[in-house]
Amino acid sequence: MADDDFFLITLPVENNRERTWQHLLEKTQAGGLSTNFKFEVPDFKVGTLDSLMKESDTLASNDTYCEMLVRKIATQIASLYGQESKHTAADRIEEALQANGKTMAGYLQAFRWDGAKFNVNTNLSELAKDVLTKVSEIDHEMKKKMQTYGKIKTQHTSIERSNHGNLLTRDLVSFVKPEHLLTKGSEFLVTIFVAVPKQSFKAWMATYETFSEFVAPRSSNLVSEDSEYGLFSVTVFRKAVDDFKDKCREARFTVRDFEYDDAAKDQAEKLASDVKAEFNKKHLALIRYLTTMFGEAYIAWIHTKAIRLFVESVLRYGLPVNFLAIAMAPPPKGGKRLRLALNSAYSALDTTGASMKDGETGLTMGGAPREYFPYVSVTVPLSSVMPRR
Repeated sequence: MADDDFFLITLPVENNRERTWQHLLEKTQAGGLSTNFKFEVPDFKVGTLDSLMKESDTLASNDTYCEMLVRKIATQIASLYGQESKHTAADRIEEALQANGKTMAGYLQAFRWDGAKFNVNTNLSELAKDVLTKVSEIDHEMKKKMQTYGKIKTQHTSIERSNHGNLLTRDLVSFVKPEHLLTKGSEFLVTIFVAVPKQSFKAWMATYETFSEFVAPRSSNLVSEDSEYGLFSVTVFRKAVDDFKDKCREARFTVRDFEYDDAAKDQAEKLASDVKAEFNKKHLALIRYLTTMFGEAYIAWIHTKAIRLFVESVLRYGLPVNFLAIAMAPPPKGGKRLRLALNSAYSALDTTGASMKDGETGLTMGGAPREYFPYVSVTVPLSSVMPRR
């Protein structure tokens, strides 16, 4: 078990609930093996044994789906905060990954069934479907919003790359001025712009006139430069342009196709401004949406865990329903020690579970594989939800 994971377990009530609770505290909390919290599981409407066995497998599948979605939302939130400093991003991610104003661990520690969201008077099968439907709706809506965001992000990234890359890739509209176009309006001459690696400046100046007899002598000038490339202008006869480009390519100089247009420049600047504003708007809106949906998905996930605990406990301990549910938080790297203590203390409940070695899996009552212990147990792997940076 990884750090920050919780065990949700149930124990059959011995004589009264308080005695069962105190016995658990003596065996675990007193020795520093875990911090324990009572976990409220309502008395749901119990159907037939066959229906409960079927529901056991369905809930195991629902649990996995809920966990997947919670983890996916957390990953998306972390990605959206990825451009910020490591410390700032970590703080904001932690603030975002909450439910009902509590941290993930805090929500588990104070868990109470939310009857306003999920009606306990519904039969178990319908209740599980209601929870799953809510999660599915979140998943579907999130995919649509991510697609919309992805389109504007791609457009924004493309513009940013063209405006902030090196002179080999970025848009030249910010560098080329009318005074660089000495051939504008000429029927026979044209100005070509070439990206030259900084280490090749001398080679360019020494050779460009040899690329064609139709290159204007001493016509090349440095327009701009960055840390990697320089942008040179050169005047060539129109009829020799293709041949000149071929020679540049052979010499590993890159001709940048460019036509100066005042209107196009203004349009490009306006487009970049509009796209940036729209991207920032959708970026912030998506963070707000995902933060809200993380809480909703996490709540649905923990409620699914609660239903699983109930179903597994009825199948394991029988009727009438009389068990105590507990959320257990072992210290870092203390999961194995806690399991050993629990197996020792409650081995009489189920000799099969007590005899299984750590890491072995058994089956749910319905036949689905899962960890098996002499008591009913479901793990909440919070460590797998929290993105690692």
